[in-house]
Amino acid sequence: MCDGGFDSLENMKMLAAQCSQRFEQEKRFLEEWVLRAEQQGDHRAALIFSQTAFELGRAVSTLGELKEVSSAHPEATVARV
Repeated sequence: MCDGGFDSLENMKMLAAQCSQRFEQEKRFLEEWVLRAEQQGDHRAALIFSQTAFELGRAVSTLGELKEVSSAHPEATVARV
């Protein structure tokens, strides 16, 4: 769902929105697993889940920035992600 190219500003915005939504869902899922791992005393797993959730949060932020920049510079929207 979050791979492929886009050839217009609208397609790029749609892809970024889909990816942001999916990443947010995955981030929430991982945050639940952090709590479960901590409750079970598995601190290594909790750390890995936590780091992954953090990285997904960064990806969502980056996609938001991409949407903002592409709106300001629509001529630069032909790309592959």
